[in-house]
Amino acid sequence: SGIGTPATRASIIERLIDVGYLDREGRALLATEKGVQVIGLLAEHPLTSPGLTGDWERRLRLIEQGTDSRPAFMSDIAKFTKETVEQLDKLKDAKIERANLGPCPVCGRDVIENRKGYSCWSKDDPGCGFVVWKKKASKILPASVTKELMASVASDPDHSVGRTAKPVTGFRGRSGRTFRAKLKLERSTEDGKWRVDFDEDWAKEPPPEAAPEGEAPANGQAPVEAAAAATPAVATAKPSGPNGANGTTRTKRASNGRRPATKKPAKR
Repeated sequence: SGIGTPATRASIIERLIDVGYLDREGRALLATEKGVQVIGLLAEHPLTSPGLTGDWERRLRLIEQGTDSRPAFMSDIAKFTKETVEQLDKLKDAKIERANLGPCPVCGRDVIENRKGYSCWSKDDPGCGFVVWKKKASKILPASVTKELMASVASDPDHSVGRTAKPVTGFRGRSGRTFRAKLKLERSTEDGKWRVDFDEDWAKEPPPEAAPEGEAPANGQAPVEAAAAATPAVATAKPSGPNGANGTTRTKRASNGRRPATKKPAKR
C-alpha cells in the first residue's frame, strides 16, 4: 500500500531487533516472546494495520491534488490520536506473562525473563546465582540466544561454561559499526557471577573497532596485532667502525625516505 521506503523499513526492523521484539535467524525474522505478547495486546487495533499508513499517504496525495484539505486531514489525525491514547492507556495495568526459558542449568528451577535480564527463581539462594544480563555491546540478547547458552552450560561437565554454535549478529562497536561474534557464558571463579563475553580471539570486552558485520579483522588477528602486521619493519645495522664496514660514511635518511640536504662548500 505504499508504506514508507526501503530505508525506513530497514531502520524499523533494526529497532525492533534492538528492543527485543524480533530475532534474526539467518535470513528470517522471528517474533520473540516479548513481541508476541505485544501483538496479542494490540490485537486488531488500527495502529498496527499497514493499511492505515497507506491510507494516510493516499490522503496526502489527494491534498496535493487539491481534492482533500489539510485542516480536515489534521482534524482526523488529532481525533485518531486521542482515541488511540485512551485505548492504550487502559493497557498500562495489563499483566504480561514473563517468558520462561526453561530449567536453570545450575539448580533446575525456572529461568524467567525480566526487564534487565534472565534470572533463576533461586538466584539469591546459595549455590545458584544464575543471572544473564540482556545488554551486550548495544544489543539486547534475545531469549533464543540465552536458551542456547543455557543448554550449552547444562551439557558442560562442570556446568560452568556455555557457548553459541554460530556467531550472533547485531553487536555495535565503539565506532558505531555493527559486527557479529560467537558468545560465551561463563561463571567467574572469583566472585561466582555469570558473564557473557565474546568467544572470539579478536572480539573482547570492551568491543574493539570491529570489522563490519560478517567480516573478521585481517588474518583473524586482534586489531592491535593486525595493525602491527601491516606496519613494515625497518632493519637497522650498526657499522663496524666510525665510517662503517666499507669505510664509507653512512648518511641517515629523513622520515620521508630522502637524504637530508648537505651544504655545498663555497666556491673560491
